[in-house]
Amino acid sequence: MAAMSPAAAKYFCDNFAGQSFRSMRQQRQKNGGQLDDGIVLKNFERVSGYIKDLGYTGPLALASDQTVCVKSLRSHNGHLIGAQGGDVPFSNLEKLSNLVKQITSTNQLCSKVRLYTIQVPLPKVPSFVVALVASYDKETSEEITASHILVLDYCSKAGMSIISIGSDGAATEILALRFVQKSVDQFL
Repeated sequence: MAAMSPAAAKYFCDNFAGQSFRSMRQQRQKNGGQLDDGIVLKNFERVSGYIKDLGYTGPLALASDQTVCVKSLRSHNGHLIGAQGGDVPFSNLEKLSNLVKQITSTNQLCSKVRLYTIQVPLPKVPSFVVALVASYDKETSEEITASHILVLDYCSKAGMSIISIGSDGAATEILALRFVQKSVDQFL
């Protein structure tokens, strides 16, 4: 319910003593509902399992979007989060301090995030996020194309039949989709 309407879920929790958002997050973490960083086959297999649990075996739509995020750094489970290119592992406080100095001095803070979602074409089924990537400031259409092709490959390996891929009207994303169209005979 929270995925379809956060306001309805909050109303339900407030009036019928349902789970809080915090306990839902803890349960998702405990049950493996968290995304791994980047474009990882494990995320696609997990989403494929959710879709199969719905009893749906038909075609799916894939969407990609790059959005602006707030530049900041934080540590979580031995990784520094917020750098361009994704999470950076560290083993001790000295390495963490050096990483923070290096990232801030070279202005490598992540300012954009690329998101990939899978949509089941059925009513009231929310989109599934399969990848969240801390992208670079000046991503080229060739880099976006490589990401799209990798995502399509992982969808295929996970048993998901993608018939449509979409993105917003940014020039680099449109050009990337044209590159994907030209390479279809190699990847589909």
